[in-house]
Amino acid sequence: MTGSDDAFLPPDPAALGGAGPAAQDDSGVAAVLARQTDALMARSGVVMVGETRDAQGRPAILVGVRTSRDIARLPRDVDGVPVVLQVVGDVVAL
Repeated sequence: MTGSDDAFLPPDPAALGGAGPAAQDDSGVAAVLARQTDALMARSGVVMVGETRDAQGRPAILVGVRTSRDIARLPRDVDGVPVVLQVVGDVVAL
């Protein structure tokens, strides 16, 4: 910037491409989890759910399952938010 007339304008996220607002916004993931946690946890093999980032760095839902066989039965997105599936085995609360 060279003068007082120059102003910084942040980039428009829509112009950068990518997923819709729910997948770009951490609060969108939290809202989806608030609505869908019970339904996800009720599915066979699911041992935990939480928030994470997908391979592109977008906010996503993390679903931990007992075995790799459990992955095939689960969705790849929930309410437009990407789902990251991970085999974690049995989870034991201490």
